[in-house]
Amino acid sequence: MILKREFSLLECIVLGAISGLLLLLAFPPFDFFPLAFIALIPLLIIMYSAPSGRAFLAPVVCYAVFFAGLLDWITYFHPLAVPAVTAALVVYYTLCFMLAKRISDRLVAVRFLFPVLLFTSLEYIRHLGFLKFPYGVIAYSQYKFTALIQFSDLTGYLGVSALIYLVNSLLADFTARALARGFSWRMSFSRPYDFIFNRLVFIALLFGLLLYYGNLKINLYQPAGTVRVSLIQPWFDFNKFQKTDNQAAYVKLNLELLRKNKKQTMLAKLESPDLIVWPESSLYDFYEHELKNSGHFALRYYNFFRSLNAKSPTWILAGTLAREKTNSLFFDYNTAVLINPETKVTDRYHKMLLVPFGEWFPYKKLFPFITRIISEARGDDFTPGPHLTVFRHPKFLFASLICYEDCFADLCRKFVRQGANLLIVLTNDAWTYSPKAEIIHYAFSFFRAVENRRPVLRSANGGVTGHISARGKAMETLTLFRESYITASPEISDSSTFYNRHGDLIAWAALILSLLSFISSLFIKNKMHIDTGKAQKAHG
Repeated sequence: MILKREFSLLECIVLGAISGLLLLLAFPPFDFFPLAFIALIPLLIIMYSAPSGRAFLAPVVCYAVFFAGLLDWITYFHPLAVPAVTAALVVYYTLCFMLAKRISDRLVAVRFLFPVLLFTSLEYIRHLGFLKFPYGVIAYSQYKFTALIQFSDLTGYLGVSALIYLVNSLLADFTARALARGFSWRMSFSRPYDFIFNRLVFIALLFGLLLYYGNLKINLYQPAGTVRVSLIQPWFDFNKFQKTDNQAAYVKLNLELLRKNKKQTMLAKLESPDLIVWPESSLYDFYEHELKNSGHFALRYYNFFRSLNAKSPTWILAGTLAREKTNSLFFDYNTAVLINPETKVTDRYHKMLLVPFGEWFPYKKLFPFITRIISEARGDDFTPGPHLTVFRHPKFLFASLICYEDCFADLCRKFVRQGANLLIVLTNDAWTYSPKAEIIHYAFSFFRAVENRRPVLRSANGGVTGHISARGKAMETLTLFRESYITASPEISDSSTFYNRHGDLIAWAALILSLLSFISSLFIKNKMHIDTGKAQKAHG
């Protein structure tokens, strides 16, 4: 029999808040990333020790503190955005917590496994469906721990999440058992399973193995060659577009954006890059659609590119908008186009993974009140792109990830499997006005680089413009909210990784084992007993 301590409501709330605060400190802008490995210990002690009627308060408080603090910047989209998103995520994590608790209370001997399995499964599920929004997934707190995250070329980001949950769970399990019995070193030596030394040795050996692997991969990486790519950061306040319905003002703003991109492009051309990259929405009009229909503004762009390439021809990748007609209906897309030195669009990619609510809402007829809120917040109404596009430059192949698509490991994996030597992120994060938001988004790219052993280049308006090597190292970045550019020399490769070939095997393993554990728990009675403080300290 395993004893439980009678935690009060206040203790459940306080311990939950401590975990939430520690988690928050592990993420940008604080970046005390080692805290992630102990942040959940107070929360998991409640899981292992408190009765269900009170235990649920701990995850509610923990994840309310964490997500409200992490995502405060989405208030700019709508005043209700933070409470709505936080509430949804709190529900996800609380249900996951309570399910893990139910299984743990019945399969006590190996209860430390169930938070690992269920929370890892949840973090995979958070990347699926219309509501996919992976901000706050625990693995991304480790983006600066370069040596450790190297093993994500085997497991993907979920391997790092599972590791963090495992360390927290092992330490919390020991602590909960010690609190229930009354800890003594003599007892611990006589019960080696419970002795913290065994767990610390296991954790140390596991970290040693993973760090050895990480340093080995960093030193053994062999690129096939290098290319030169200039990344433009125009720093333009796109919220100005949202605040005007005047056509003349709209055109004036477009011209201002064009001038900023032109200025930095002319400077970048002096360094003879193979490719120049403009961020998301740099051509803030339906460029190809208007060009085909002799649109006035698109012709300005066309003439600009002609003059730009008159003396020194250059390939340009630019974010734009696209409009296509199908069966008398027009569909709008968030798009990247590759423009060759002859000023022709050689190929295009329509963004496939759109931001929920901000870029699309497919349930307008079912929820008209939500549609009205989105319209008042000036949300976009794009259509998801139909297929992947790998762009072909004479010297290399590359994929363009638009906005938050670099948050999704499986999409990037598919691009690389189709031949991309390089991943280029075009993003416009200026609407947040938040350095924290930009760095949180930036963190995803480190994992995409390591998972696929591909450099990641980022051209951002407001976000982080920079170069991340295939080893997951930040090579160079630009200062936020400043008009500038950098010319990067990424090392490209044709190699593949285990993760790239096989995908999220760890997610499927976690999901299957979680299901089997839940089924097993249905046939086992609760083995927990509440410690009311009466002469139970000597029991095991």
